[in-house]
Amino acid sequence: MNGGHPVNPHAATVLGLPAYPDIRAVPESVDLALVVVPAGAVAVCTWGA
Repeated sequence: MNGGHPVNPHAATVLGLPAYPDIRAVPESVDLALVVVPAGAVAVCTWGA
């Protein structure tokens, strides 16, 4: 996929694209992640990545 893989544990789709519940569920190797959450949630989002 050229446009990336949305990750959202609360949505099945994001902007019409299938969303994955966490980064480990993305079917391809992840080279770059853009984390767009409130500052206090960044550690929780990246833990285990």
